[in-house]
Amino acid sequence: MPSTLIVGEVIHIHDLSSYSYAKGGNAKLGGGEWGGRGLNGGGAENGSSPTNSIDYINIGTSGNAVDFGDLTRSNYGCAGTSDGYRAVWSGGTPSKTDTMDYVECLTLGNATEFGNTTEVVNDNASTSDGNRAISAGQPTPNPDFMETFVVRTAGNAIDYNEMVQGRGGLGAMSDGSRALWCGGDTGGGTKRNEIDYRTIQTNTEAGDFGNLSDSFQPNQGCASDGSRGIVLGGMGPGSTNYDQIEIMTIGHIANAVDSGNETGNTQDWGKAAQSDGNRATYCGTNHPAPNNIIRYVTIGSLGDGLDFGDQTAARDWRGPAAGA
Repeated sequence: MPSTLIVGEVIHIHDLSSYSYAKGGNAKLGGGEWGGRGLNGGGAENGSSPTNSIDYINIGTSGNAVDFGDLTRSNYGCAGTSDGYRAVWSGGTPSKTDTMDYVECLTLGNATEFGNTTEVVNDNASTSDGNRAISAGQPTPNPDFMETFVVRTAGNAIDYNEMVQGRGGLGAMSDGSRALWCGGDTGGGTKRNEIDYRTIQTNTEAGDFGNLSDSFQPNQGCASDGSRGIVLGGMGPGSTNYDQIEIMTIGHIANAVDSGNETGNTQDWGKAAQSDGNRATYCGTNHPAPNNIIRYVTIGSLGDGLDFGDQTAARDWRGPAAGA
């Protein structure tokens, strides 16, 4: 029988299938993709050179990132997610790949091959319910691409229906049951404002959730606290910079609401965002030039983005994940 440990506001049940907030907090079904440790994998170093580096931070405590290990392949534009314990990265470029890597979030070291995606892919976005992950979207040639895998079970991904509007450069998040994919680019610089949704455990086509307030490409710059989802700006038409923070309640179908702006020089794109269920951290921005800045917001009481620390190097277009 699993043991249970209560620490502050959180109940930890010591098996890998469940953990949730106590005292009326947001349920994290199957553990969710939240966790106290944030990981960012791959990326374009100094705006151009693909890297295999993985950095980590402790999301609840501001400070600089620390080297975790390396992916099996240098890339940028890969998608990252977790089950709260294991992080998995899939796809990436500059030479599109079907590679999937994983690490255990608490164990520093290099990644191990997980399996393969159903096709070579980049600029996709992944999220999970703490057990099953879904990865979706890419620019070409199959932009409505959608596949699934079980995070704890290494192996190849399988086809899992398709998106409403195929596109790449989108962001993904979940509330532990429902997944959302926000914004993106359908090619040739055509930005989108659609939000797609689906229940992660149900193999059906995605549905129309609503729209962002503007058309832009958030890349990996989305996160949630298990109820509220946030989109942290991105690239608009003509490579314009959108610095707005948009919010939505994942369980309620509706348009996103513009809730304010980021701070400083973060009108940019190429972000990677993750959450510990309370705070969202984001890094990997490249405007006006690639930088090593990490910032954070508290998801339940949004305000301006605040300084968190620095990455180990100036990298953007990274794959984010979080785990305990």
